[in-house]
Amino acid sequence: LTVNNLQVSSTLSLQSRICTPVAICQRCAYALEICLASPTSKLSRELEIEASDLFEQLLHKLEVDENLLPGLQSTITLPQKIQYLRGSVSVLEDCPYFTSEDETMLKIMDTDRAIDSIRLLTLKHRLLHASESWMHSFTFGGGVSIVMENIENRLERFPVQELDAAGMYHLLLCIKHVIKKTGLDVVFGTKGLIELIVNCLHFEYEALALEILEILCVCLHYGHRQASFYIMQGFGYLAEKRQEAPLEVLVEAYEKSQSSGGVDVRIGRAVLKLINAMLINTDEMVIRSHLDTAGFRSVLRAKTSTHASRRTGHSG
Repeated sequence: LTVNNLQVSSTLSLQSRICTPVAICQRCAYALEICLASPTSKLSRELEIEASDLFEQLLHKLEVDENLLPGLQSTITLPQKIQYLRGSVSVLEDCPYFTSEDETMLKIMDTDRAIDSIRLLTLKHRLLHASESWMHSFTFGGGVSIVMENIENRLERFPVQELDAAGMYHLLLCIKHVIKKTGLDVVFGTKGLIELIVNCLHFEYEALALEILEILCVCLHYGHRQASFYIMQGFGYLAEKRQEAPLEVLVEAYEKSQSSGGVDVRIGRAVLKLINAMLINTDEMVIRSHLDTAGFRSVLRAKTSTHASRRTGHSG
């Protein structure tokens, strides 16, 4: 790579013609360093195209919505794209090992209170495709606690904003991938994590709520009493924050799922599944007491009455 008084040329060496992700990233990074050191220089058009094309490949790898691609390509600057690419070679080349890029990503997450969506999607992708050795390095390096801290940062504002809810959704998918690959021990071994997951429950964000309900059901089915204690403690914290009775958030969501124009009917089914799991795996009398206080019997009676009225109308 050489510099003239106008641009950094990327065509003068044999190495520059190699088109593997790592070779392109190295060329772009080196050229960028030269440009930053020399204000009169700029990246060649050829290099810009290479970097943009590779960045688009990265976005596809991370399964970014096709409708968002043009906006990301236009709003993220070329130096930013190159920085992302430098930290994503492992993704682009499907590297099975825990690399220095992964270590850097965790360090950024550990210090940045609002990690950006590209890095978050990169972490989710790495966890989804993690080998046993990669997952061991991630958990041993405190990865689960770092993910937990990032969730906590997004819960600081109440009510939760849409951007924070989207971040929590992807962070919880990271937790879900860890559970699938390592089991529940790491979840129970991370103090406060289950209570935190419960506190992410905001039914106005349905995709987020469905993931949380599924994770809690899994914890109850396979963690039994240990899980039930943490989950009930989490619902206690959530009720205090919302200034309502414990489990009222579940009853309210179920009631809305039964009305036309309410929340997704899948929410209602998932809530019932969690309530059943709680009745089986926790102190049944305590759960029934909380449900009665939250008005669950009235909701069920109203549902039964509605169905009976519909049957009578049809028979008439």
